[in-house]
Amino acid sequence: VHGVCKRDIKLKSLQLDRNCVVTSFGEKAKFRVYKQVINYGECDKNHPLTSIDHCLINDFTYFKVAFLMANDYPSISPDVLNSYSRYLYREDLRDIVWLLKWTSLHTHIALKQLCLENGAIKPLSKHLKVNTTIEKLGLKCNLLSPLDAEAFSDILRTNQSIKRVNMKWRVIRKTEFLLVCKEIANSRRIAAWKLKSMYINENIAGVLCKSIGKALMNLKIKKSRIPEESSVIMGEMLRNNKSLIALELEFNKLADKVVEPIIEGLKANKMIAKLNLKYNNIEKSGTIIGAMLKINKTLTKLNLMTNYLDYVSVKDMSEALKVNKTLIDLELSCNKIENTGTEVLSEALRVNKTLLKLSLSFNNISDDGAKAISEALTVNNVLNTLKLSYNKIKDDGAKEISGMLRANRGLAKLVLDGNFIKVKGHISICKALEVNAGLKKISLQGMDSNAKIKGMLKKIGTRIKAKI
Repeated sequence: VHGVCKRDIKLKSLQLDRNCVVTSFGEKAKFRVYKQVINYGECDKNHPLTSIDHCLINDFTYFKVAFLMANDYPSISPDVLNSYSRYLYREDLRDIVWLLKWTSLHTHIALKQLCLENGAIKPLSKHLKVNTTIEKLGLKCNLLSPLDAEAFSDILRTNQSIKRVNMKWRVIRKTEFLLVCKEIANSRRIAAWKLKSMYINENIAGVLCKSIGKALMNLKIKKSRIPEESSVIMGEMLRNNKSLIALELEFNKLADKVVEPIIEGLKANKMIAKLNLKYNNIEKSGTIIGAMLKINKTLTKLNLMTNYLDYVSVKDMSEALKVNKTLIDLELSCNKIENTGTEVLSEALRVNKTLLKLSLSFNNISDDGAKAISEALTVNNVLNTLKLSYNKIKDDGAKEISGMLRANRGLAKLVLDGNFIKVKGHISICKALEVNAGLKKISLQGMDSNAKIKGMLKKIGTRIKAKI
């Protein structure tokens, strides 16, 4: 490190371990860190480091040094710290207290995120109550004790900077959960609430829905179990809620009978703008989703990625898209749409004037599906982004797409990665790009290419960013 300082060499990567960390930073080396790895934690950026976006380490004694260094070199500002109690001992808790006190005195060091487990909540509560930099507070535990639940609630009640709360809580007891929910309901600051790996039974769902106060705008439930009875309660909440803007229910393996009450609630909802249902088991709810899209006037983003939607479901949704005037982003990747589903969606695209982004990757779409959507986009100049990655489009489909590119003036991004387009199809698309005036990005990765194609893309490279 001393040699690096003398020669003014830029150090792009740094690995710190138990033996070298104190000695190295003890020299107070004046170098720019591009990539910093501390013990088991990684902080990675593709540009000069001005903040550490994520750092997970198992010994805060070493992380102290980074904070001390940041005091001397303001360009390095660690702003994220995750602590897990399986690594915490008495000495480590004292280190976290030291960090909380120290960062409160140095305004250019912002400790914005903290994740706690059992045993760490009570000792840190008095420091977190007065902390003014932490914006995101996490809680990870198997079973929350009454004392820790009360301490966590006191933090939420008193702290003036926390805006996001993350909770991974495997075994929930209603009494402790009610304490936390009460503070979130009364809070005027907490805008986002994430629940992970939880069993949300009927009682917990009732408490949860009642706790969604006036400030909460984003509710995310991930990798959790939600029975049908709980989804009915959530649907009733959505009918009357006037604060939630985003509802995310991803990775929950929700079946149709669980999703349908929630979708029914959105028919009357006048606030939700984002609905995320990716990685579930939705198969036959297209009719209810379509009916909701015909009525709902606020939903702008709908994510149904990695479900089991087929032609029948997509047909009902397509009919809704013909009259819907608010949806701008539709994610349907990794379903069972195939050519027949693509054809009915294409008919909707001829009429729809608001949809900007459509993703149909991993849907077993071949040349017939590519032809249908290409013909629709010769008429539709509103769609901005189209993703057709990893389907079964060949040269004939590429020819149809090239014809669309010659006529279309609205499409700005086209992704065709991982299809079966050969050199002939590539050349056809490249020739169309020479006359296309609207496209800004195109991706053709994972397919056949040669020097001629690369030369053609190079000529238009100043106007269109291409990946092959």
